[in-house]
Formats: sequence, C-alpha cells, structure tokens
Amino acid sequence: MPLVFAALLGFLLMLVATACGEPKPSGPEASLEQPMDKETVEALKQVAGERVFFGHQSVGGNILGGLESLLAASGTNWAVVDITAGQAPGGPALLHARIGENGTPTGKIDDFGRAIAKMTPAKPKFAFMKLCYVDVRSDADVAKLLDYYTKALTKLKSEHPDTTFGHVTVPLAPVLNRLQESRQAVHWRASQKGRRQRTTRRVQRAAAQGLPR
Repeated sequence: MPLVFAALLGFLLMLVATACGEPKPSGPEASLEQPMDKETVEALKQVAGERVFFGHQSVGGNILGGLESLLAASGTNWAVVDITAGQAPGGPALLHARIGENGTPTGKIDDFGRAIAKMTPAKPKFAFMKLCYVDVRSDADVAKLLDYYTKALTKLKSEHPDTTFGHVTVPLAPVLNRLQESRQAVHWRASQKGRRQRTTRRVQRAAAQGLPR
C-alpha cells in the first residue's frame, strides 16, 4: 500500500478511537490539546496532494471533523467536499458521501460502489468505506457479511484498476440491553429519515437554481 494512503488511514483510524465517545467540538474551529509534531504535519501535506473518496454514515462525520481540525492546525489546504447530493470537483480533494443506511451493511457496500462508478471525470486515486457498530449486531452473520464485502471489493478493484482500495475497522460500542438497542434503533431511523429529507431539499433547491446536483 502506498505510504501516502497508509498515512491517511492511520489518521482516520486514530480518530475512530474517539469518534464514539462524548460529543466534542469538531471541524476547523476545534483546537488540539497538543501541538502537532513535524512528521505529522509533513504527512498531512503529502496526503493533501491526493484525490480520495470516503464512504461513511454517522461516525464518519466525527472522523471528518477531527481530520479537518488536524488540517487547520497544520496549515494544510486540502478540500473536504461532501458529494452526497452533488458532483465531485476535479483535482486533489477528500471527497466523501453518506452511503446506504445504518443497520443495512450490504446496502452501504453496494452504495459505495455506485458512488465511485458515477464519479466523473476523474476517479479517486484512493477509496475506502466504513461500516458502523450498528451494522454488526450480536445476531449478525459476520462470516456472510465478510464474504459479501470481500466479493464486492474484489469486483470494484477489477472495475477500477487505477484506484487503491483500503479497509477500515468497524468502530466499537458498549454492550446495550434490548431496551437500549430498541431506543437507539428508533433514533437512527428518525435521523435517517430527516437526513434524506434534507438531502432531497438540497437537490430541489439546486435544480431550481440551475446548479449541479
């Protein structure tokens, strides 16, 4: 795996470790507790010269917020662009989109492939997606899901030979009892419905203004 991609995945996986805790300020306005070392700054600047796609859902937003904080603190200029309801710009950028729905891992995997397929004119040099802890519950058939993911990624690699695909560990969560799981499931469904409605409104506004969707 190219060193630049390994560096990017390292940053993202480091951020996953804190993404599932208590909400913290994120984005460029968030401050870091300690100054960044020279090696980290240099690695960020190297990554910023690449075109990358990240497919995610809720925890992915926390990860991106943390990455934006690192970029701002290091003075690194790398566009972080949400293409969920729009087209991908050309050139170096961290393109990201919400894929599928929480609780339906195979749908996320399929949507990840569709998102890459419709990218024009340039495909990403590096691409990866992540599932969430809600996608792999205690009753999940992990072997079957892994087989589905492996076959899908093998197909994507053959379809997009110039793109390097990486793999991200599913974030962990505390063990919940059935009542807590039911309450969280209701919350996730409501948040997904609200997100779809907001995306639809953005697309409608863009269409009314004659902008790319």
